[in-house]
Amino acid sequence: VWRRIRWPIISIFLTFFITLTVFPSWIAKLESWKQCEDYADRWSNDLYVPRLIVLFNLGDLIGRMSCNFIVPTVADDGDGDDGDNGGGAGRRRRKRTHSFCKKLAWGSFVRVMFLPLFWLCTTSSSSSSLSSYDYRSNDGGVISYITASLSYADIYPQLLLIAFAFTNGLFTAMSYVCVPRLIPSTDEFQKVASTILNFAIGLGLFCGSLFSFVYVRWGSSVSVDGYPFVQK
Repeated sequence: VWRRIRWPIISIFLTFFITLTVFPSWIAKLESWKQCEDYADRWSNDLYVPRLIVLFNLGDLIGRMSCNFIVPTVADDGDGDDGDNGGGAGRRRRKRTHSFCKKLAWGSFVRVMFLPLFWLCTTSSSSSSLSSYDYRSNDGGVISYITASLSYADIYPQLLLIAFAFTNGLFTAMSYVCVPRLIPSTDEFQKVASTILNFAIGLGLFCGSLFSFVYVRWGSSVSVDGYPFVQK
């Protein structure tokens, strides 16, 4: 069973591991660049983090719903194709599903690129340097100017979070859909696959939660006052 479903299982583990590394531990540290500029603007003050949490849930929901438009491109196993006795057509369909799941696992691994990108967002530890930083200045270079300009309007962290949440929901839903297509529809195989699936979810959540402490520590120490491209 493991040999057949290993790729979607790996995808689920990586997806939850990377997601729990960032959300909610690092997201809770984010602050708006416009914080304290206008106390009447609650969206940039006390409601900024709750707004990000809502955006994450919306992105995750849209990602899960988008699964319906992607997974059907992988041919279903069809009725009567249970196990190794499904005939040549069933084996070919299962082979295509297996190939799709392998790409899915690599796609989940690519989500690791979100980890350093979230370090570019404004956090509570970087507010001291941001208060005296002119985002319109080119002194910090092109990357500094672009990142700071997008962050000042809170565009960068919100777009990044939506993409992060969308891929989380999409990869999770696709992995769930692919697992039953790779094994026979008998109770014995389905129970074993369900056990492995639940274990992968729990392990991903557990490892991601533990690694989040390391991630937050690194994120607070690898930059100048928490913001890599801001020049004092």
